[in-house]
Amino acid sequence: MVKVQGPVSSLSASGGLGKTVIFSTNRGQAYVKRWAAPANPRTNLQTSLRAITRWCSSQWAGLLAASKTTWETAPGAASTSPFNAFVAENLRRWPDLLFPSSVYPPTEAASFYTSPQINAAAQGRRAEFLFYGGAPGQNWGFAIFEVATAVAFRTWSDLVRCSFASGSPPWTDWIGPLDPGIHYFRILQFSLDGQHPIGNAGRLRTVTIA
Repeated sequence: MVKVQGPVSSLSASGGLGKTVIFSTNRGQAYVKRWAAPANPRTNLQTSLRAITRWCSSQWAGLLAASKTTWETAPGAASTSPFNAFVAENLRRWPDLLFPSSVYPPTEAASFYTSPQINAAAQGRRAEFLFYGGAPGQNWGFAIFEVATAVAFRTWSDLVRCSFASGSPPWTDWIGPLDPGIHYFRILQFSLDGQHPIGNAGRLRTVTIA
């Protein structure tokens, strides 16, 4: 909506006229410019942190009561909530490639299934993943990293999704829409307390989007 002070042609206006033009002022000078869609940058770092935040937000409700109780003593829990402490601590850990933990403090001692089978295929503009192997609860989830080449090692900012290993396998998930071309993904499993294959680059899966 355009906000007008006096006739639009003689004094001033601000705001937008549909998605056509924008009226504004700069240092007392009125001007009009073409409307452009606001930018929503999605850098690797932003995507990675969003993936961890989304994972924590989706998992909290399903945690055991005993696990939730451990977060009552985590930093910040007293002034906010155990849930906020759960999210904040796992975000703090992630730049050091320390995987999410459902308990505080993370012990990184629980076992995980070491040899999952992971299939990946293109479905339209999406990469779809199927995860097999291990008993329910043996793996908490799978971290999916998108890397630049087939030989590139994963970094924390390459994370694009954490997939929940719920119920009995196979577990499925997808990423998209993706640009046409070859996409390289490295995938690692992790346990309920953040344990994962140390020093492992992750299982490489390649998906070609037509």
